[in-house]
Amino acid sequence: MAMTWEFTLDPFQQKAVMHLEKKESVFVAAHTSAGKTVVAEYAIALAKKHVTRVIYTSPIKALSNQKYRDFKEKFEDVGLITGDVQINPTAFCLIMTTEILKAWCVVWEEVFIMLPDHVSLIMLSATVPNTAEFAEWLGGIKKRKIYVISTLKRPVPLVHYLYTGSVGKSENDIFPIVDSSGKFLNNEFMKASKPKDNKTKSSTGPKAEDRKLPQVKLMGEQLKLGFGVHHSGILPILKEVVEMLFQRSLLKVLFATETFAMGVNMPARTVVFDSIRKHDGVNFRDLRPSEYIQMAGRAGRRGKDKIGTVIILCKADIPDSLSLQNMMLGKPTKLESQFKLTYSMILNLLKIKTLRVEDVIRRSFGESSNQKQQKVYKVMLDEAREKLASLTKIDCSLCNVDLASYIVTLKEARILKSEVMEKKCSQAVANKLLVPGRILVVSTNEYQNILCTLLSADKDNKIKVLAIAEKNKLSNSKDTSSSPGILPWTKQLFYPSERQPEVLNLSFCDIQVIGNKVMRIDDSSILKESKRLTTIAAFQELCCLCEGNLNGFPAANVTLKDINFAYKAQDLEKIEKSFENYTCVKCPEFSKHFVEVSNFLQMEEDIKDYSYKLSEESLSLHPDYESPKRISCQRNEQSRAPYYRTSCEVGFLECPPEEVAAFTILHGFPAKNNDANLELPSHLIQKIKDIRQVAGDISIVQGGNKILDPNFVAQYNFYLVPVVYEWAKGTIFAEIMKKTDVDEGIIVRSIQRLSELLKDVRNGANLVGDTALAKKMEDAIRHVTMKLSCSSYTTFPKSRRSAEDNLEGRSIFRTVYNFVEFQRWALFLQKRIGICS
Repeated sequence: MAMTWEFTLDPFQQKAVMHLEKKESVFVAAHTSAGKTVVAEYAIALAKKHVTRVIYTSPIKALSNQKYRDFKEKFEDVGLITGDVQINPTAFCLIMTTEILKAWCVVWEEVFIMLPDHVSLIMLSATVPNTAEFAEWLGGIKKRKIYVISTLKRPVPLVHYLYTGSVGKSENDIFPIVDSSGKFLNNEFMKASKPKDNKTKSSTGPKAEDRKLPQVKLMGEQLKLGFGVHHSGILPILKEVVEMLFQRSLLKVLFATETFAMGVNMPARTVVFDSIRKHDGVNFRDLRPSEYIQMAGRAGRRGKDKIGTVIILCKADIPDSLSLQNMMLGKPTKLESQFKLTYSMILNLLKIKTLRVEDVIRRSFGESSNQKQQKVYKVMLDEAREKLASLTKIDCSLCNVDLASYIVTLKEARILKSEVMEKKCSQAVANKLLVPGRILVVSTNEYQNILCTLLSADKDNKIKVLAIAEKNKLSNSKDTSSSPGILPWTKQLFYPSERQPEVLNLSFCDIQVIGNKVMRIDDSSILKESKRLTTIAAFQELCCLCEGNLNGFPAANVTLKDINFAYKAQDLEKIEKSFENYTCVKCPEFSKHFVEVSNFLQMEEDIKDYSYKLSEESLSLHPDYESPKRISCQRNEQSRAPYYRTSCEVGFLECPPEEVAAFTILHGFPAKNNDANLELPSHLIQKIKDIRQVAGDISIVQGGNKILDPNFVAQYNFYLVPVVYEWAKGTIFAEIMKKTDVDEGIIVRSIQRLSELLKDVRNGANLVGDTALAKKMEDAIRHVTMKLSCSSYTTFPKSRRSAEDNLEGRSIFRTVYNFVEFQRWALFLQKRIGICS
């Protein structure tokens, strides 16, 4: 074996290792903390043994950083590449975030599609219900078998609790609601749901002076007490200090956001949910099962804890039982396609010329189900062509004139009739015209103009009727609700020689006429079939009505209030009158010829339909590509293209580098947009107005080309312009923080994103030969990045930095290990808390 462990591998790990030894690709789906990393480690060891290279990708930088630290200890020759860090890029094992693997890819699907076919794939995922479907799709596009390996066993079982206590007598009120076997404890939930007396809820927020303290000083005091905080607003270096301290068991409590649980292998004894609701960018909602399990699964340290404890704080109302069971025990969210067309992807595909946009769309996961049917469609297309070739055209001087046109018009009339009658019936229900006993004329797949009486009508546009049916014909299929088949137009009522009563389930669109008569019937008895004589009596009355109105039953007066439907009703009336003027209806063999021509036209429609399904036009995203009005212009993708015009229109070439950087940030800062009180020189305020004008012009041009993006102008966000302006001028970070309420971590991340955007514009300018713009971007990049490499360390005294701190491209956590202060910090925590890593 390429690698061994001190412990015995679980069955799913053994299976994965076996497939890796055979150079096969695997998809490992297992619970959080089940040991999926073992599979990755063996794959890396195998690559080292075979003198090949391996790339480990992750969706977030925190996970990339952690894996770099872990794998560095085991394999030594390991490199790291993220958006702002490059360490040993020639190593045999490279850890990188997904966007670095393919810089212009938005979702995983693009990465899989673009990877060369010879690359082996080892995919690690939490449990999802459609692993087989995903593996089948991926195996199809990579032309290799993907072996799915999954386990439902959790190495450390979880026990879930509701905490309903607060200060005072109820501070120990904690109730187990799901035990270690996954059983929901209704009795304990009922206890937790009982109202508690003398509850005192604290609503006191942080003190004003605490909020004014610099982030590093506050974080330092928290860490010394064994508490850590991890979220997007924290400086990168502080987040990684927290990650390392927590991984070494030097922190007792960590307050973190959902991102921390995304694959980062840092289990804890207990996970506490402050809330089980989240804002998804649109509104607040409950956590989905997959989101809850992803975070709750961090509870329980393998080899240290017998069970993992999960606690939900109930600060207000206790969640209802159904919601809790669905969240804790419900099925995980299915893997769904997130593939979308973007300007950037299309331009890159046009540049490389090895793949067409249509090819990439066809290979996406969203198209997998359609692609599976391609062989079936091909067979059906061939069969339809054979049938069409076997049909002989009719030789009739009358029917050849306009029978085909008659059938086409008839189909249009059927559709129009359904729409009009559905609207009429809706009004009739409101006007209490559709009452039990109302005479109706309906059509089914097999027969048209069947006289019946209404038994019931519901709000879902469904009806039950007692109808005159052909004996032993409809009794095997009582649910005949569907659009009527293509039969010659006529007003004559259906009245078979051998008939019987039949209760049919239909819909409003099956009604042809709302009659002007109401029968007196016992509808409940007929529906229950409790009194056969009642049904027979109603049926006999129906037959009498049919015999007296064989040429058509008179309709009730239902006036359409909607003017559009009133016009449709008029058009329908004209079409129905026109059927009598067709030449083909005079043919003695009209019924026979009608069937033959209908079959011929149907075969032609089938061939056209199957040909379309086999063509590129049937791809779900093909309209977005051909007609750009629905292209998904994601903010981080679309900003590059409009930026080129913006930079030219507002005269960026004449601006100093700090102004160029400041106005470029408006393309990539997804925070609040309140630029009413921006503290900027007057000429920069004028530039903002110019940029907004250019953005409006671009939006108008896009609208004229049917590229509809209502948020296009709103995406130009000026809120961070003053911060970046001061940053590029070289202002001290601490001084900048006095002028904004944006968290330090968000500022640093936005600056990193700005640096990437400036590089994109520079590269684009070089590509088109615009050397002036390229030089301007290069100057702006230099002004931004001269502080970026050490921005995370600016709050530490210079005397405590190593000589390597200012070297561009050094890893944040590698530098941390060079801090003497950090070493003292760790020793201090070990002594104070009494924990040894």
